[in-house]
Amino acid sequence: MQKIITINELNLQFGAKELIADFSQSIYAGERIAIIGRNGSGKSSLLKILAQEIHDNAAQLQSGLQLAYVPQLSDNNSRQSGGERFNSNLSQALASYPDVLLLDEPTNHLDQHNRKSLIKLLHHFNGSLIIVSHDLELLNNCVDTLWHINHGRVTVFNGKYSDYLQEQQLKQQNLLAQVAELKQQQRTSHQSLMQEQQRAKNSRKQGEKSIVNRKWPTITSQAKARRAEMTAGQKQRQMREQREDISGKLADIFIHEEIIPQFNLPHHPGKRSIVQLSQVSIAYEQDKPLLQNVNLQISGSDKIVLLGANGSGKSSLFKALLRDKGLIITGEIITPELSKIGYLDQHYANLAPELSAVEIIADTAPQWTTAEIRNHLNSFLLRKNEEVLIPCKYLSGGELVRLSLATIAANPPVLLLLDEISNNLDIETKQHVLTVLNNYPGAYLLICHEGEFVAQLNLDYTYQIKNRAIYTKTG
Repeated sequence: MQKIITINELNLQFGAKELIADFSQSIYAGERIAIIGRNGSGKSSLLKILAQEIHDNAAQLQSGLQLAYVPQLSDNNSRQSGGERFNSNLSQALASYPDVLLLDEPTNHLDQHNRKSLIKLLHHFNGSLIIVSHDLELLNNCVDTLWHINHGRVTVFNGKYSDYLQEQQLKQQNLLAQVAELKQQQRTSHQSLMQEQQRAKNSRKQGEKSIVNRKWPTITSQAKARRAEMTAGQKQRQMREQREDISGKLADIFIHEEIIPQFNLPHHPGKRSIVQLSQVSIAYEQDKPLLQNVNLQISGSDKIVLLGANGSGKSSLFKALLRDKGLIITGEIITPELSKIGYLDQHYANLAPELSAVEIIADTAPQWTTAEIRNHLNSFLLRKNEEVLIPCKYLSGGELVRLSLATIAANPPVLLLLDEISNNLDIETKQHVLTVLNNYPGAYLLICHEGEFVAQLNLDYTYQIKNRAIYTKTG
C-alpha cells in the first residue's frame, strides 16, 4: 500500500494541558480512519493538522496530495440549517475529487434521510477517509481503523468500534484478575511474615533463658527470621510495583463509568393526561402552516421520540408547547404550567453560566443540605471541587450535560423536552444520557435523528412528522 501521510512525534497542547504526546503513525491510500475520544481530547485539532488547517511539521504529506476538509458546523440562526450547509460544503469538497476526505462530526444536524445518504456516499468513496465522529452507526459501518485519544495517548485499533469496546472489556477483566491474584499473594506473604516474626520472638525468649542458665544462646532462628523478613519485604515491594503498573494500565483502558441517577419526585402525575392538542395548526406566516390539524395526547409517563426531516416542524412543535409568541397557532393546546416543563438542548441553556453546580442544585432543590447536594452531584459523576464549585461556563461539554441531567433529576418537570441532545456528545456522555432517560420516571418528548441512540431507549411511542401531519405508532 502507498503511504500518503506520515506523522512523526506529534505533540499537541491546549494551554498547559497536554492533549497528545509523541504520536507517530503512517496513513496509507484507501485507509478509512475515525478519530474518537472524549470531548476536549484534541480530536478536531488533530484533524485540522492532517487537513493542513493547522500547520505542524510533524505531519508530512505526499507531494501533490489533494485534500478536502469539511469542518464541524453549528446550527445557527442563518436561513440554511446546519444540515443544509453541511451538504453544500460536502458537495464542494467532493467536486475537487480529493485523495483524502476529512470530515468533522458530519452527521450532526442531519435528519435520517440525509444520514443514510451520507453513509451510502462514504461507503462508495474511493479515496482515504478520516473523520471525527461520536456516531456509532458511522463508526461501525464506514471505517476500518480507530484512533482513540485517551489520557494524552493515541491508541490505534484495526476494526470496528464494537470490536474495540469488546477488546477493552477483556483487557479490563484480565487486569482486574491480576489485581485480585496480587492481593491474595500479599495476604499470604503478610501471614508468612507474621509467622516468622512470631518464631523469631519465641527464639529470642528461648535465647535469653539459655543465657540465664549459662547455656549457649541459639541465634540461628533469629538470623533465619531476619532473612525471611528481608525476603518478605522484597516480595511486598515487588508486588506493590506490579499493582502500580496494573493500575496505570487500567487507567488507560477505555471503559464507560456509569451513572446511577436518583430522582426527587415530590409530585408525579402518573398516567393521567398532561398534554392535549386538538385540531392545532402551527405557522410562522399566515397560510403557510408547518403543522396542520394535529391531534395529540401525552400522559405523565409517556416516553416519545419525534422524527421528521429537517424543517418539518419538530422544533416548532416544541416552541408551541413552550408557548412561543413568535408562532401563529390555531386550535386548542393544553399543557402544564411553563415552570413544570423542562427544556434541554445541545446548548445547555437551562444552566446559568455564572453559577456553580452546587449553587444551581441549591436553587433547584432549596430544601437540600450541602451534603445532600454534593451526594446528588456525585451520583452524576460530578465529584471534585474544581467541577462543582466553579462557574459552570468553565465546565466541559460532558460535565455540562451531566449537570443538566442532575438539575432535571433534582426537580423533575411534569414534561421534559429534549432537542437533539445527542449532538456533539462523546460516546461515554451519550451512554450517561441513555441511562438517565431509561430510568426517567416522568414523560419526555425527544427530537433525535441518531438511529443507534434511539434504538437503545425504552420508548412507548414514535411520532413521525410528514406532510404537515403527525403519525403515531407503538414503539
